[in-house]
Amino acid sequence: IVSPSSVLENWSREFQRFCPDLRIEVYYGSQAERRDLRMDLKRRDDYDVLLTTYDMATGSHDDQSFLRKSGFDVCVFDEGHMLKNRKSQKYAKLLRISGRWRLLLTGTPLQNNLQELVSLLNFILLKRDPWFVCVYVCVHMNTYLCIHLLLCVCLYMYVYSSFRSERAHV
Repeated sequence: IVSPSSVLENWSREFQRFCPDLRIEVYYGSQAERRDLRMDLKRRDDYDVLLTTYDMATGSHDDQSFLRKSGFDVCVFDEGHMLKNRKSQKYAKLLRISGRWRLLLTGTPLQNNLQELVSLLNFILLKRDPWFVCVYVCVHMNTYLCIHLLLCVCLYMYVYSSFRSERAHV
């Protein structure tokens, strides 16, 4: 779980309160503390959840490399609206963290900005089935924005499939 540093402790506290049997590791601290923690976590896999911050996940090369190579099942990004600019360094660095699937959490409503919406879709849909995500998101959105979302998913699928077929012919 990647979150702003202001809510990292809240995540830890909520896991202790609602899921006390889960083994939680917090990847946060000074550079020396993180180096020791990286070495420790690489040697074992007895934790269920790794909590870190956007600053840690996009910080030093060692932090990025560790998270990129961890091979998570699920990558959760709290305050996911922070990823609405796909041209930012933060977006590019976080996109490299691998997982079987991604989840963006946000309490900030999406505005009627298709570029931001496409950026968020691209982030969570990379190598995934867009229809499932689209249907889930549409249940929680107003009709106007849902129509735009459906159009974006169709456009995304068209461009992606065109790109794949072009690469296959090269």
